[in-house]
Amino acid sequence: TPDAAWKEVTGQAKNPNLMSDAKYKELVKAHVMFKDMDADPYLKSAGIASDWQCGRGCYRSADGGFIIWFGEEDQLRIMCMAKGFVLNSVFDRLHTALDAVEAIDGIEFATSSKYGYVTSCPSNLGTGMRASVHVKVPNLTSDGTDTKAKAAAKPLGLSVRGKGGEHTPIGADGTIDLSPSNRLFITEAEIVTKLYNGIKLLLEKEAEAHRLARAIDEREHQARSAQAALEDARKGALATAMSAKRRMVECVRNGVSSLSPAASSFPNWCPLFFPHGGVLCCQAASSCS
Repeated sequence: TPDAAWKEVTGQAKNPNLMSDAKYKELVKAHVMFKDMDADPYLKSAGIASDWQCGRGCYRSADGGFIIWFGEEDQLRIMCMAKGFVLNSVFDRLHTALDAVEAIDGIEFATSSKYGYVTSCPSNLGTGMRASVHVKVPNLTSDGTDTKAKAAAKPLGLSVRGKGGEHTPIGADGTIDLSPSNRLFITEAEIVTKLYNGIKLLLEKEAEAHRLARAIDEREHQARSAQAALEDARKGALATAMSAKRRMVECVRNGVSSLSPAASSFPNWCPLFFPHGGVLCCQAASSCS
């Protein structure tokens, strides 16, 4: 919240928690803080970005693994994250954090007996929980897009996003954000299980794409090698023919004008024809050197 708005509400001249613009951009880049909501036409049209930047902020734990966003699309967005594939540890920490937040006086999450937790975005109705992982799939994204990754993930019930979340590009190293598509009519435990199984199957498809890419590279290498060998053979045959021609000319200079095609003493496997019809075999020519 800017100082002017803070003073209007609290009477204090300075907001002790106000971050600089440079610090805000640093946290956005690190995916700790959310992006400028006022720059998003969808959020603005829905009224969700009203009074930006007032009432917005974030809390981050000392280890960086627990974050709460205030005033983004929902009043609170609570996140836990960690490196690795031990999904249960992250889920357990989130559960503990939610219990702690709900224990604070005055905080009560909006819920429906029919639809579950009520959220700004309809895609989060139900559990209100989105479980995701960042995973590298360089072979499925080798064309610079997430098209193949989405095609592989969709039958598994998974959604693919960019490294920075929705409407962002994939990472330069092929990193994508992967999460189950459903939030509604599914439990939190089922989401985590589906994510685990989906990661396993997607990585198998990534390995398959890697093997296919290697096989294609190997075939292309073999084709290039074969082409190079043919070119070397062609050059070698041309050099042999030129050498034989030079020896033939030397023989002519030494007094051999032509040899009869009927001369059976000469093999007939590499004939060189004189313009006037005589034939000189390579073997015969080599004897003149």
